This record gives sequence, structure tokens and C-alpha cells, in this order.
Amino acid sequence: MADYVAIVGENVADVLMGPTRVGDGTAQLRVFSGGGPANTAVALGRLGTPTKFISRLTKGVLGELFVERLRNSGIDLSLSVIADEPATLALASVAADGNAKYDFYAAGTADWQWQPDELSRLELDGAACVHAGSLGLVMQPGGLDGRGAPREGS
Repeated sequence: MADYVAIVGENVADVLMGPTRVGDGTAQLRVFSGGGPANTAVALGRLGTPTKFISRLTKGVLGELFVERLRNSGIDLSLSVIADEPATLALASVAADGNAKYDFYAAGTADWQWQPDELSRLELDGAACVHAGSLGLVMQPGGLDGRGAPREGS
């Protein structure tokens, strides 16, 4: 019997740089726990849908932020892995004219370092459906190359 939704994907620390910069070369930052799959899991959990999130959750301050948000939303993290690699970051700033700029820092981060032994332990018995999303479907190792074919090794 299917009894939960499985969500597979990344957590991203969404960092928003404040609209004003201090004259000494510093800026005020706000950090939000995000990432499309994590946001989807949170939405389902807050609606009361039994949800398991399958991800590699980084250790440290950002990992604690991710885990707190997910657990407070009723998400089961038993299929996730605690990882040593850093968190994926998305840095956003808004110029005075209202245009936004984005910088992404994903190379070598926890989301993209799945190991064969971690994957082989995953058991999805009871899943009503599996949702995989966003960056994990376009970035290596799970994404497609420029011709629409799976990348070598994926």
C-alpha cells in the first residue's frame, strides 16, 4: 500500500544580499533554506501529506538550518544522508534599478556527491510516487548533455 510521497533532490542555501552596501566593503546577508525539491517537500508536509525527503544534507550551520525547516514541516529524513561536503549556495542581489543578479556555488557540494553505497541502501517501498527535481535533473551527474542524452556515467 502506498503511504507517502518520496521527494529526491537538493537543498540550497538561498543567500540574499541586502539592497545597500556598507561603505567599508561589507554587505548584509540573509540566508533562507531553499532548493526546489526541499521546497516541494516542505509544502507537502505542511499540507499534511506524508513525505520522505531523499537528499544529502550537509553538516554544520547550513545543514542544521535545512534539517530544522524540514523536520518542523513534518518531513521524514530517514532516507537522507548526512554529508561532509559543503552546502550548495545561491547568492542573489537586487540592483537599485530592480534587476536581480544570481551567482551559484555548486561545485563539490553535498548535493552532487552521491556514492554508490548510499544509493544502494535506498528503499522506496510504500511510495505512492517519486518526485525528482530541479537542479538534479540538469546538473551532473543526473543531468543531460547538450544533445539530450544522459551524461557519461549517469
